[in-house]
Amino acid sequence: MSRLFTLSSTESLMSATIFPPIELDVNAEYGIGLRTFMSYNTISNIKKDITDHFHIFGDEAITFPAGTYGTEEIFEFIEKRVEETRIARDLPPEKHNIKFSVDSSTGHVRFIATFDVSMMEDNSIGPLLGFTQKSVAAQRYDSHRPKSRQYFQLQLDKYRMQFVGL
Repeated sequence: MSRLFTLSSTESLMSATIFPPIELDVNAEYGIGLRTFMSYNTISNIKKDITDHFHIFGDEAITFPAGTYGTEEIFEFIEKRVEETRIARDLPPEKHNIKFSVDSSTGHVRFIATFDVSMMEDNSIGPLLGFTQKSVAAQRYDSHRPKSRQYFQLQLDKYRMQFVGL
């Protein structure tokens, strides 16, 4: 018999009650294994006037509200603002677009943009994402973080685990 249990929580402790209970044969051997573990960083990473801007040359900077964001949320926020600007200016997607991704083995952030981006300003979000402070011409660009990005922190407010009973 094999069963999969998915547990999710926003608390520091997680427990579950299975109802109705699973009846096990006392003469059989059983095992339980952790199949996946996902956590979400909750340490405040966007600070007002310190790391809250994404600068696009010739445009107003995209400003983030101070708070806690996961990498994907940062990407979505920038991509959404770029899309809103593109629509407001009635530009085709090939003229004003940006797409982010993360290399899962190194943690390096990558983006492709159809416009120039500046990472030079003091309040740039670039260093938080692993980019050196410089300007980037419209192209594909990879961060140059010297080591893998740390996604797991001790302070968590959401996590999800899946156990599989063998």
